[in-house]
Amino acid sequence: MHRKNCDLDRIVLPEISKYPYYQRYNGVDHLFIQLLFTHNNIPITPDHEKNLSSMLTLGDLKWNYTIFTPREVWRNTIMPYNSNFDIIDTFESKDRPMRLFLIGQFNLQAFDRRSRVIRRALLRFLQSLPHSTVIQTMRKSTTHNAGLFDIESFMRHSDFCTVPHGDGPASKRLYDSFRTGCIPLVMSDELRFPFEAVFLEYKDFITQVPAYHPRLVGLAVGCNNGMKHRQFVRRRLREVDSLLRVYKGIDEVQPTNGDFLWGWGWMQFFKAATVSSVKRRSLLKSKYILD
Repeated sequence: MHRKNCDLDRIVLPEISKYPYYQRYNGVDHLFIQLLFTHNNIPITPDHEKNLSSMLTLGDLKWNYTIFTPREVWRNTIMPYNSNFDIIDTFESKDRPMRLFLIGQFNLQAFDRRSRVIRRALLRFLQSLPHSTVIQTMRKSTTHNAGLFDIESFMRHSDFCTVPHGDGPASKRLYDSFRTGCIPLVMSDELRFPFEAVFLEYKDFITQVPAYHPRLVGLAVGCNNGMKHRQFVRRRLREVDSLLRVYKGIDEVQPTNGDFLWGWGWMQFFKAATVSSVKRRSLLKSKYILD
């Protein structure tokens, strides 16, 4: 939700402070969940990350933040998505006529100006790249809404898909790529992934491209162009998809006594995995990073 409609300082905290629970331990036993990226236009900003005593589940964890303030990061969690695309028997699709696929918004000045610069530069480059398909969407549009396009089919018929700044690591698009076998190229220099190096080696199936160097997408595609290598990457994507897969009928499950405690236990597992990642690993750098 946009910050002006859900300001944490003016609306959320005053409302929950009306009850005795939040003030009892200064919010230490509370958890805020926000599956969007932390910037100045949404409720939980980078300043809130530093000052809130509550635990946080966020859409991203910035690299510098995890390095320079590790004690603060220990209370934060990244929550991965689960793709709702169909599960297919094989990733080895012989019918992938598209080299690269991208769908998204490119006019984001009201949401994230940095994303706008990166995405527009990427758009200009991909429009000149042979066999690439780019779909520009607009929120609340009757003709350019993302829901009007068969994104799953596009991804199953493309070798690669770009995940630009503003769409990862908690992006549904990233986890849809695991399900479809569309090899992800992540446009970012400063993020961590869920469970990174704890029991997932992202370097085996994800290529990070410097966000402000979109032309390196072409180099990344060329370096991953071998058939055997793409088959290896897609096998790893299948394994990760199986690992993150959620029970199909979970939306129909009615909670009973003890279920919330079970859910809390899983939340602590997510947190422990993130803590381990922050303490043990350095940034997953792409071999295409410029010195």
